Amino acid sequence: MCLDRWQSGEARERPAVIWEGEDGEVKTATYADLLDLVERCSAGLRSMGFAKPTRSRYICQ
Repeated sequence: MCLDRWQSGEARERPAVIWEGEDGEVKTATYADLLDLVERCSAGLRSMGFAKPTRSRYICQ
């Protein structure tokens, strides 16, 4: 998903992800929130030495 295209105008504040927990808790992330999280994650990976075209994966168990 290209987040840059959703950063202009009203689309920036539209919900991008809506999460509903088993206990009924609901959290919403806008496109602006999502871009901020992706940029923070990217900066963290760059600080650890990752750069294009480095590939990585994360496995949850």
